[in-house]
Amino acid sequence: MTTPPTIAKSPVASNATSPRLLCVGEAAKRLSLSVQAIYALCDNKEIVHYRIGPKAGKIVIPECAIDDYLSRHLIASVAGQTITTPKPLTKPKAAKSAPRLRHLKLE
Repeated sequence: MTTPPTIAKSPVASNATSPRLLCVGEAAKRLSLSVQAIYALCDNKEIVHYRIGPKAGKIVIPECAIDDYLSRHLIASVAGQTITTPKPLTKPKAAKSAPRLRHLKLE
């Protein structure tokens, strides 16, 4: 008799059991966002997610990743001052180059 392979604990799991995985629609409802916004968060790597299945796969998001995303975007008010948590650094967007106007003859 063979034993099933063991699966290593996920780094996002906060307890001994497997994290609850949410599909994109469930995550959108939980965050009160559109499904497209959740896909954008995944594309920009702003929220931890897994791709399960062949090729690109289905996106599933651990429930603890939603909690983490919410805590990173917390805005609190203390004694009349607004305190925001710092957002993770992202790469600056490249400046657009000037259009090439070769059809114009400059003298």
